[in-house]
Amino acid sequence: MSQIEQNLIYPYKNNLYINLTNRCTNNCIFCNKELLQKVVSKNLILKKEPTAEEVINCIKKYKGKYNEVVFCGIGEPLLRLNTLLKICEYLKKRNKKIRVNTNGQAKLIHPGRDVAYELKKSGVRSVRISLNALDNKEYIKRCRPNVHKKNKYNIFKKIIEFAKECKKNKIRTTLTFVGDDLNRELCRKLAKRLKLNCKIRKELKEQC
Repeated sequence: MSQIEQNLIYPYKNNLYINLTNRCTNNCIFCNKELLQKVVSKNLILKKEPTAEEVINCIKKYKGKYNEVVFCGIGEPLLRLNTLLKICEYLKKRNKKIRVNTNGQAKLIHPGRDVAYELKKSGVRSVRISLNALDNKEYIKRCRPNVHKKNKYNIFKKIIEFAKECKKNKIRTTLTFVGDDLNRELCRKLAKRLKLNCKIRKELKEQC
């Protein structure tokens, strides 16, 4: 594959990752895109956002083995929902496992759409929602969402609603938390109360 094609898909830990966009609705205090690219040994900067057909062609050319396809790069994949769904439909026909890593703001990005249902219908089996906070105030402080003022007061609530809708649609749903300053026990309790899976990881940091 060409260098441009390698920016669109990349293997990591036995999975095949798809980098749909560099845009994001958050500006998280712990997000280090440069370091992430070092970890996966890939340049993930896109000169332009790919079409569904371009990504599918890359997948066709990829010869390596992988357990599942993961929509995760250095942007928010659900900003490109229609493109993502087209790619998922292609993968579903080939019985590939599909996971979406998202900030969970689907209800704000696509108001009026049942995104959880659309994901399920297109073949998505699991989602990981980067919550990274225990309440709305903490979320705004840590994730610095770029949303309209009126939505800042209920953004945390909307993310939880989306998580519940994913679970209702029988998508394996995991809340993820990043940061050494978080109370891990409270993170686990929140996920347990919502009957969702929980994954906590440390921030990416340069090695001394």
